[in-house]
Amino acid sequence: MGTASVDATGVRRAAFGIPTRFVHEADYGELETGQTSLDFAGHHMGADNLPAGYVAADTAHSPLGIEIALVTEQVAEAHARAVNAGATSIKEPSVKPWGRPTLPWRETMFHHSWRKMG
Repeated sequence: MGTASVDATGVRRAAFGIPTRFVHEADYGELETGQTSLDFAGHHMGADNLPAGYVAADTAHSPLGIEIALVTEQVAEAHARAVNAGATSIKEPSVKPWGRPTLPWRETMFHHSWRKMG
């Protein structure tokens, strides 16, 4: 199995309990998010789909300028579970000016922030 898609789905499953919809051996995985899915592709698929090249998130020195934000009431707990599952904490928790706590972390595919709803 492709490790990038498995890692990407596994971190979210560990942090949020989001079920895996599908994992293919060729570096592709989908998470069940209701009527849509959240999909992750590994480097093999990235090279195949983007023959002109792309920036690999796991080899870039700085986090990429994108975010997938998942909302939970248990921000600190989700962050700890993600780090325990292999994510890397980017910085200490902070509260945004509008009152939401944010705990950004990074793993093999993307930069993420956990936020509390409300």
